[in-house]
Amino acid sequence: MFETFGLPVKYDIDLAHLDREYKELQKKLHPDKFATKSIDEKTLSTNASSAINLSYHTLKDPVCRAEYMVCMYLYSQKFFNIRF
Repeated sequence: MFETFGLPVKYDIDLAHLDREYKELQKKLHPDKFATKSIDEKTLSTNASSAINLSYHTLKDPVCRAEYMVCMYLYSQKFFNIRF
């Protein structure tokens, strides 16, 4: 999620940067821009836009961001034994 917006993986993030990147990505990938495209392109756009929205809202909310980071940590410990 952090990498989607070019952000470092840390709790304190630049919310102005998050907002700018979100708007830029939506300008490029919003499904309305693909209304006349093929079904495959429409599907890719819809999926990408949904993933961007989920990432944005998760990172924008401090509680959701913390929960996501805890899940990332626990997952990395269980499967990869990576230390943050």
